[in-house]
Amino acid sequence: MFRPCLLICLSMLACAWDDANFLDWFEDELREQVNAPLVFEGKVPSYITGVFVQTGPARFHFGEMKFTHMLDGYSKTNTVRFLKDGTANFTTEFLASEFLNESIQGKGISRGMFVGSVEPSPLWGPTAVAAPNDNNYIKMRKVGDQHLLLSDTMIVTEVQGDCVSFQSNLRSKLLEVFNRGLDWQDSLEPLGDLCMLGTMAHADEDPVTGI
Repeated sequence: MFRPCLLICLSMLACAWDDANFLDWFEDELREQVNAPLVFEGKVPSYITGVFVQTGPARFHFGEMKFTHMLDGYSKTNTVRFLKDGTANFTTEFLASEFLNESIQGKGISRGMFVGSVEPSPLWGPTAVAAPNDNNYIKMRKVGDQHLLLSDTMIVTEVQGDCVSFQSNLRSKLLEVFNRGLDWQDSLEPLGDLCMLGTMAHADEDPVTGI
């Protein structure tokens, strides 16, 4: 008796849940803002200061071409900066990556490695690796004084202190043919090895060191 009742309750909840705007998450959002003041109902607590950062894909079409997977799309970063005087401002900008710049120049989605396909098919095949592949949007991490924008690729993007302005790419020296970034300055990378998850966008963080 319990199982049929549970199924009926779940069915009623499913019918009541309005997901009509769910797919709006995957529509192009091309607007950009810099330091737009925010207005709150009430007062922001004095202990809330700093910057909240959220990145993700925000453009799925370019020219006559489109992505077909929700995890593909042009990187965009949103920040809310809470100031000591209780005010806050909002910034949202696309990452000025080599990938975006090449897309603007070519008036379509530039060559790269993606989760899904691109339509109409550009027929890149294995040559998709021969591209900047710096469309990073999964997570922002601060390591020392550096703000790093990460993804599950072999490229790390460093942004400036505002957390949105492109500064440079960090990558293996083996990728210098395809990406004009800076070489890794460490001795961890085995000779001839390229790890797709080497940037560890989902890595754990030491609670003591913050690294």
